[in-house]
Order: sequence, then structure tokens, then C-alpha cells
Amino acid sequence: MKRVISLLLVVVMMMALVACGGTKEESKAPESQAPASQAPASQAPASTAPESTAPEAPAVEYPKGDITFVVPNKAGGGNDLATRALIPELERSLGVTVVPLNQGESGGAVAANTVMTAEPDGTVLYFNSQTLVTTALTTVTSIDLDQFQPVAQAVEDTGLVFVQAGTWATMEEFAEAAKAGDLLVATNGPTALWGMAASKLADAMGVEFEYIAYDSGAPMLTALAAGEVDMCIVNPAEASSLVAAGKIVPLAVMSDARLEAYADTPTCIECGFDVTYAVWRGIFTKAGVSEEILDILDEAFEKAITESPEFTEYATNASIPVRYRNHEEFTQFIKDEIAFYEKQLVG
Repeated sequence: MKRVISLLLVVVMMMALVACGGTKEESKAPESQAPASQAPASQAPASTAPESTAPEAPAVEYPKGDITFVVPNKAGGGNDLATRALIPELERSLGVTVVPLNQGESGGAVAANTVMTAEPDGTVLYFNSQTLVTTALTTVTSIDLDQFQPVAQAVEDTGLVFVQAGTWATMEEFAEAAKAGDLLVATNGPTALWGMAASKLADAMGVEFEYIAYDSGAPMLTALAAGEVDMCIVNPAEASSLVAAGKIVPLAVMSDARLEAYADTPTCIECGFDVTYAVWRGIFTKAGVSEEILDILDEAFEKAITESPEFTEYATNASIPVRYRNHEEFTQFIKDEIAFYEKQLVG
């Protein structure tokens, strides 16, 4: 009996030792420890893989090649000088060559046709004034204004009344001579800028001129300096070299106020003739060009017109006020101009 009891005590003691040993082993593991594959999401290490930084593809590739900048006049006129002053900054901004193309034939109809037959991809630009509108409305040509997309307005300038040096010293003297008999006046056509300016001046003075048409301002001025005509109206930039050479002199400016570069030259209003003639000049391209391309041109032309040293120098030397409008503003402005001239010229 004692042997049985002893065996039972040994078994109990062995079971107790096994139980204590198991507890001791389990206490070695940290309570919060878990296999790596079962780690809570909040404790998972941050990913070190870089996020995708691939650039978005541009909405449009522009320009794809060189740009042609069409001028509807011979070299040396106001449109030509302004175009060439814009080109350096356009080349820097767009990264391509911009080539001026002078097409003064047929009163600018050839230049207009170059634009109308171009692809609507912004690679053919065109510089003109309200001459584009008046010519399309009043002459027998194939110019279709719907084929032109306004891009930007660059300036809003005015004209000066010039005569040959040694003829008349004041506007009043010139007016008396005009009343005594017809004087020869050089223009760039009856519906072109300076033709319309001369016509408005004649109405204000109560006289009639005899008009001789030339391709642009440069040959008009050459004829005046040579004594072939008695008067012409052009902007200051076109006439500056002949004025400096003493070949021609300004009598009056067709604006509300005197020009800084011609501070001694009165306005027509000061001389007793209530007439002004504002001239806007701007850039067009072929209609149908995408808005994406027009947005790119907005940025390029705003910089070229308002910031570039070349155009700033041109406008300052020519006493021409810079007037920038982007393509949306200029488009609405052109619509208003067409409506105005349709009423004035067509009826």
C-alpha cells in the first residue's frame, strides 16, 4: 500500500514539473510579438518604391516647323517694320525660324490668298490693319474675312500729315493751298489706311484732293520727297529717316493728343480741323486653327508685344502706343470692326 502511494506522489510531482516548465518557456516570448507575415497594417514598413513621374504628353505639338509671317506690303512700311520687330522674340519663344514674306502685289490680295489657302496649323501668320476689313468689304476681290482667325492686336497708332520740306510750314498754309486748287496726295489705295485717313482729312478741311495710289508707305514717302506729290499721311516710324534727312516735314498729327517724339507738331484739332484717325495693327492666321495652338500663340505674342526689347524699341522710336489684345479679345474686336465698316462703307 505504501508503494502505491509513493508511486502516485512521484507521478503528481512529475506532472507539476512539466506544467511549470511549459509556463516558463511561454513567458520568454513578448506578448505583442507576431510573425512578420501577420504584422498589423499600421506597423508595416513604408514602401520605398518611387511613384510614377512620367510627364503628360502635350495636348498639341506646335510649331512643327518654321513659321511664315506674311506682310501685305513691300519692305519698309509700317506693317513690315512692326512684323520684323516681333520676329526675334517669337523665335526665342517658339524655338523655330520665323520668315517674313512681303507680298504687296494686287493691293494685298496675294498676301490674303496666301493665308486663305494655308493649312489651319498656325504656321502661316499675317500682319495687317483695318485695311484687311475695308478691302474685303469694298473692292472686287476674293478676300473672305471668315478665313482669317484673329490672333493678337499689337499697336494702335495714328498718322501724321507730311509735306515736302520747303513747301508749307503750317497746316493752315497747306489748307489754303488745297482750297485754291487740287493737290496731289499719295495713298496706299482708297480703302486702305492712309487713303481713308486722307479722305477724312479732306472732308474736315472742306477740300478735294487728287489721289495717287502706291503699294505702301515707303513708295508714298519716296514720291513725296521727290516732289511727285504734295502730301501723304503715314505713321511716324515709316517717315523717320526722311524727316531726319530733312526731306519731308510733319504738319499735324491725326490723334487726340500730340506725340512725344513730335512734341512740336500740333494735332489736326489744334489747327482747327476736327478729325482723328486711329490705326490698329494685329496678327491673324488661317481660320480653323485649334484653341491649343491659339493659347500657345497668346503666350508668345504677349511676351513679344509687351516685353521684348526689339518691339519695345520699335514702338518707342516710332511713337506708337502698344495695345495688346489676346486672341479672344481681338476676335471680338474684329467682329465689332466688321460691323462698323459694313455700316460706314456698305450701308
